[in-house]
Amino acid sequence: MSELSSAAELLGALSVSSRLTLLANVAERQSRGDDCSLGAVAAAVGRDPKSMVKDAVRLKEVGLVSIEGHTLSADLSVLSAAADAVDAVLPVTGLLSEDPDLERFFKHGRLVKLPENPDFRWRVAQLLVRLLPPDRQLPESEVNDLLGQVHSDYAALRRLLVDLKLVTRAASSDYQRVV
Repeated sequence: MSELSSAAELLGALSVSSRLTLLANVAERQSRGDDCSLGAVAAAVGRDPKSMVKDAVRLKEVGLVSIEGHTLSADLSVLSAAADAVDAVLPVTGLLSEDPDLERFFKHGRLVKLPENPDFRWRVAQLLVRLLPPDRQLPESEVNDLLGQVHSDYAALRRLLVDLKLVTRAASSDYQRVV
């Protein structure tokens, strides 16, 4: 199974609120050194231990929980591995590998801070424009979707690319990559 498929399976396992509650409770109790027996965790979350077994086994299948006798333990490092697998397939990840100095402005494929330094701002803009296909005009909505994958303020990114003349804007609101 690929790392991305494993990440998807892990997220699927966590999409059930009772499992997420169970994992969070085990991790919290474990960090405090509290009793992580099935009975103690079940009492803490207000469930019958027998009804929790199925959730605990599912979490064990994806590597988030181990079960030794009647004691549970959480392994949250599996979540980091899943995040890394998702990061690896994001379009911006490959682009950042070509200019690793820019990685400090991104986290998990998302732009967290637009650099104030003009040189870095220019380099980030050159990276972002490469998310747009070079060979055709794009409607504003498509540009927003592509830039929105990197930052929630896609309008600011779109304006930056236009201001730096990396993208032209036609009167009809179509955008064209210049470089």
